[in-house]
Amino acid sequence: MDLLSLPNELMLEIAKHLQNQAWLNTFTRTNRFIFSVVNPYIHRYNADYHQHTALAFGVCGGLENVVRRSLGAKPSDINAKIGSIIPVCGESFHTPLCYAVVHGQMRVIELLLDEYGADIEQHCCTSVTMLIWVVHMGMLELTKLLVGKGANIYAEDGAGARPIHHAAWSGNVESMAFLIQEGADVHQTAPGEAPGEIWSCLHLMVLRGKMEGVKLLVEQGVDIDMVRARGTTPVKMAVDYGHFDIASYLLAHGAKVPEDQDFFVSCATHGYAEGLRLALDKVVSIDDEDSEGYTAIFNAVAHGHVEAVRVLLDRGASVIIENEGSAIPIAAAHGHCRALEMLLDHVDRSGDDRVMSYGNAFQLAMWNRHWDCAEELLNRGAELNSKIYDELPLSYAARLGEEKIARALLAKGADQTRHGDDPTLLFWVVKNLSIDVLRQLLELGLDPNAYSKALQQGNPSIRKQSRKGWLLPPLACAMSQQFYDKAELLIDHGADLRPIYRRKQHITLVNATRSMKCTLIVKMLNSGFDVNEKSDAGETPLSVAVTDGNAEVAELLLCHGADPSMRIGPFSSVLSLAIAKGYVEVANVLRKHGAKEKCEEMDVDEEDYLVGVVELLSSA
Repeated sequence: MDLLSLPNELMLEIAKHLQNQAWLNTFTRTNRFIFSVVNPYIHRYNADYHQHTALAFGVCGGLENVVRRSLGAKPSDINAKIGSIIPVCGESFHTPLCYAVVHGQMRVIELLLDEYGADIEQHCCTSVTMLIWVVHMGMLELTKLLVGKGANIYAEDGAGARPIHHAAWSGNVESMAFLIQEGADVHQTAPGEAPGEIWSCLHLMVLRGKMEGVKLLVEQGVDIDMVRARGTTPVKMAVDYGHFDIASYLLAHGAKVPEDQDFFVSCATHGYAEGLRLALDKVVSIDDEDSEGYTAIFNAVAHGHVEAVRVLLDRGASVIIENEGSAIPIAAAHGHCRALEMLLDHVDRSGDDRVMSYGNAFQLAMWNRHWDCAEELLNRGAELNSKIYDELPLSYAARLGEEKIARALLAKGADQTRHGDDPTLLFWVVKNLSIDVLRQLLELGLDPNAYSKALQQGNPSIRKQSRKGWLLPPLACAMSQQFYDKAELLIDHGADLRPIYRRKQHITLVNATRSMKCTLIVKMLNSGFDVNEKSDAGETPLSVAVTDGNAEVAELLLCHGADPSMRIGPFSSVLSLAIAKGYVEVANVLRKHGAKEKCEEMDVDEEDYLVGVVELLSSA
């Protein structure tokens, strides 16, 4: 051994006894001398024991020096599948060229191909060549580089597809144009997944909706009527995927109009009116079903394609199809009001049976909350009193707060006042609709006490009709929601002021006084309500009127026997409350009726009195 090489040998011997790559990396970075001696060994070690991750790292990052050192340590691995800490696709191991291509490292690609002889046709990444991969990903510059380095533009992947097919499949027009320029065969087909299925470049470009690609292929003279599978031509595929501009272009350039019912129904389903017209000029039948049992008019209506519906009706399509029913309920159920109007107009012109034509369209429109469709059907004379599951239309509209529909139902004469139909109806009207609708129903004779009576009689349907637990009688609902005008209207029409129900009492004089409506208060006083009643919070009707500063209501209550000396919360009397709030007129009314600022029989600590005043004023 040459004594001059002894230090190098010692360093290498030490490196060989280090048991993992981390220790080797640390030792290598000790100084420049050790790095220069041990570096080739560490790359061999990485290749032998760590799947060449250093090479993969260098390739992915475009580090040419690292690539050279790794391949210098083991050049036979140029086409080996190696590991990487940088993920590429679903596979764990790839060739160095694959890593370089995926990460777009053009200088490294040239290095691997030119200096180290990497196999440009080797399959990687789920059995495709590098050219196929870059074409599929739309990397035009890499495509040009690989083709320039001799990549085979006719090579097939594991499924038999060529680069030109992958360019079409990805919708990359520029890559496909380049491959055509380089001599790729645009007439070549690729096998599909199903037996006997084939894909042409035109089918693939149509699928992606790329008009420029379609034009390029048509200019190249491809067969525009080639059948893919089960009779699917490019025109049919364009319609199925909604690419009507492509379908029209192909038809304008000589594509045959498919003469089958499936194409015709597909045009209706997707709203391709031009295709419908062309298909109708062939031998298709306008009312026949396709292979899946659908008809053109029903599908056009279900998808709301107004122009397609117009074409079909103008060409004689039937609104009612035997064993299928009517198209009108379909339009109503899907909420396509414009299509519905066209169908209704057609029925009116044709003299078709309105009952059969309309079917349950109104109920479906209401159930699906397509109010515009429901209103249109009402205006056309739809049956009004058929139940929507277990509710009459007016009950349903009231429960959902649809004022316009409720008014339209009443205007059309909907019979909603039949005894026992729905005792909860007035609750929903009070809660959700206007006082005008309530007045109209009461004038028609609807009983404001129906809910209480049904509850008292133990009517088994009352809980079901209540929807969300026990409801309130209409008057209690109006009082709880502070709809005092509605409450007074209900009282005027005989509503029981003390109904039986299973929730907190809302019909109280204290609550009525909050309305500051003298007429309502008088009606309740005349019905026997105690003028000095107290609420759970300790309020009296008089204290409510005084707190609001309403001298008229306070006078009314005092004239009906309200106690002017009653203590209210922290105040010794209602007069002290009025004075504290600065209501001079109210205070004068109280004094007129004998109220005192401080009740003699009450011993109120002055400090507690002031604290109470502050609390009440701050909360007001």
